[in-house]
Amino acid sequence: IEVELRRTKDVLDKKNAIFHELKERKRFLRQLGFCSETDELTFKGRVACEISSGDELILTELLLDNFFSPLTPVQLAGVMSCFVAKKPVGKHQHTQLRPDMAQALETIKAKARSLARVAIECGICYSRGSSDPINEKSDDIAKLAAQLNNWMRLVADEQACVDQFSGHLMEVVRAWAEGVCFARLREFAPLSDGIIIRCLRKLSGLLRQMHNAAKVAGRTELGNKFLE
Repeated sequence: IEVELRRTKDVLDKKNAIFHELKERKRFLRQLGFCSETDELTFKGRVACEISSGDELILTELLLDNFFSPLTPVQLAGVMSCFVAKKPVGKHQHTQLRPDMAQALETIKAKARSLARVAIECGICYSRGSSDPINEKSDDIAKLAAQLNNWMRLVADEQACVDQFSGHLMEVVRAWAEGVCFARLREFAPLSDGIIIRCLRKLSGLLRQMHNAAKVAGRTELGNKFLE
């Protein structure tokens, strides 16, 4: 009986922890305006639900801030690489960015820092395990809350959230979008062909999602630019 009682207590504790975690995430989403006080998706939340291959919340914030609107398709490709290319592990050669790419990277980092601060204020713990029990929820808010998992696991604190955006492939992807042959892309950064190919494949999927997100946001012209 004692064994069964302990097991029951463990199950209840786990469920309570999951419920508490979901409440924290919903609070975070409400604070940012992705859902209402009655846990209904807002306009911003519906836009974010179109994105799953990158940092959904940061990308949605930037999209609605008109950050992407003045960029050319070539610039967009370079900027979007920040959201699909992981920061290199260990020491790596610093990539010299052109002024427009450097400015865009600083804007992305500033937005990441802003969201990280809100998350910390809402009590979200980034060091939680890799399990994803919230994925079993069926409502839209729970799905959006569950999408935070990838973002949350990347960061341990505010600075780590900012540092994940290194921009080390911005010039490589921009050169590819400008029509530079693949054999010459490594001239822009000392990276293997495999890393570049994986980045371009992921980028293709994310650009399609951004096209859909822009359409939901009523930015049809911008949405088409993501596919050019």
